[in-house]
Amino acid sequence: MGAAYEGLSEKTRTRRFLASVLHLTETMLDHLVDDVDGVDHVALALVGVGDDRVGVPTAIAR
Repeated sequence: MGAAYEGLSEKTRTRRFLASVLHLTETMLDHLVDDVDGVDHVALALVGVGDDRVGVPTAIAR
């Protein structure tokens, strides 16, 4: 996951965090990926469905 993030452009990384974050630490990755408990930390996913009725993940919010 960290390698995929580092492959993003600098502009995309800055937009994601509203700051220049070059690398994600293990703590950051854990918080962003594994800390969803449905009470204090929730995640919402947006899935677009086309005419073919196939869902395409579009966005996530935490």
